[in-house]
Amino acid sequence: MFQQHQGESLSKAWTRFKDLLQKVPHHGIGFWLQVQICCNHVNPVTRRTIDQSAGGKLRDKNAKESWALSEDLALYENKSWNDPRDFSKLAKAISLPQVVPSTSDRRLIELKNQVQRLMKAHLAPT
Repeated sequence: MFQQHQGESLSKAWTRFKDLLQKVPHHGIGFWLQVQICCNHVNPVTRRTIDQSAGGKLRDKNAKESWALSEDLALYENKSWNDPRDFSKLAKAISLPQVVPSTSDRRLIELKNQVQRLMKAHLAPT
């Protein structure tokens, strides 16, 4: 059974998988299933990268598209796909976005402020 080794890049895993297939030339595994076997047995980070590159799930592509995408990704050696430190960086601070009132909310706030000013001016002792 094929499995991506810990710390192994997609490039090396893909090459190793193809080498395994060549050792048994009459394996009878269809083209599409070959890609699926490989991609189903990589680590979760590599799997997400493959699916993101496919614009969805790789299994939704046809055999030629799946194979070509896998070949292209294997050419791009990116060791950080397998580095858990890249996904567990500490955050220095978390800030919440400030609520930006909509145009109608701003108008209501302005109107409220004007009414308050008028009331203060009218009720103010002279």
